[in-house]
Amino acid sequence: PIREKELEACLRKWIPEELQVESHEEEANTETDTGSSLMSSEEGDKNIKIQCLDMVEGIKNCGSKEFLMELIGDFWLMIDSKSAKIKQLFEEGNIRDYTVEVHALKNNARMVGATKLSEMFYEMEQLGNEEKVAEIGNKLPKLLEFYNSYKKSLEEFAPKQDAEEKVKVSGEQIKETLTRLHDAVDGFDLDAADEAMKELDTYELPEELKPMLEQLRISVTDVAMEEIMEITQKMCDLC
Repeated sequence: PIREKELEACLRKWIPEELQVESHEEEANTETDTGSSLMSSEEGDKNIKIQCLDMVEGIKNCGSKEFLMELIGDFWLMIDSKSAKIKQLFEEGNIRDYTVEVHALKNNARMVGATKLSEMFYEMEQLGNEEKVAEIGNKLPKLLEFYNSYKKSLEEFAPKQDAEEKVKVSGEQIKETLTRLHDAVDGFDLDAADEAMKELDTYELPEELKPMLEQLRISVTDVAMEEIMEITQKMCDLC
């Protein structure tokens, strides 16, 4: 994980002072001693408690409580699909892709302060790199059980869908937004993709599109580009 405050301190050290430009917000918040600033932030965050997470570590990794809480919601959203994916990859004997997935999950868990889970994913990554298939098979059920336990533990931090009434739009409007999302991903414009996804979430969709919208939301969160493009195309075909 990238610790933003430590990265900023490092950049300040090596970038010539005449090339550094402060924003008004940075000028107001900059501490003379970056180390003491980090310490005071961590002390304040010790009062934030989520039983299954190390919040001080999570905030340190994410740079702020607000970004951490956003990532916790994304982490929760991905549990079911990621559990199914690593189980499927292992059962298919695709150890290479399995190892790539557990490597990513190791980092995701560490980012949100799920330290023990991150360590378990790290162990499974090492076993994957060494192609110790039998040992993976023995340990995978326990890992998946522990990973899936976060679904209940973090349920209250799940991304909330707006309770406001959905907007009724035409099939052409839905298709236009889906196309915009598809093209944004194709052009690696992730900000535009997120905006299109947020817009889709405000629409009242036909029943046949709703299950695909949920899968699309998960794919956008995971930045699964091929899946996003495939789902948006299928949804457009039904509009």
